[in-house]
Amino acid sequence: VSSIPSENGRADFDSATLEEEFLQRALNNGTSDSDEDRGYADPVLDDLYARRVLVSEHQTSVNTDSDKFLPKYWTPEEDLHVKKIRLGSQRRPWYKKMQGF
Repeated sequence: VSSIPSENGRADFDSATLEEEFLQRALNNGTSDSDEDRGYADPVLDDLYARRVLVSEHQTSVNTDSDKFLPKYWTPEEDLHVKKIRLGSQRRPWYKKMQGF
């Protein structure tokens, strides 16, 4: 790279020369997209592969989209509690008014 000395003692680089050198570096380093530089995934060591397998196992017919907002583990105590809440709200006057009774 040729440089032109300036008045303050520092070397100023010619912009055309810098562009040429930048272009040469880009051409020389541009081989990173070749197939030789790419590695192959190891299914045993690759964490992304393991996560993908776990996700595919989780997305089965057991886990339908309709169950997305329901709790995963519904205990009998929780079921009884929810039934009490539903029955309690159905006895309230605002519920009957809302239903049009």
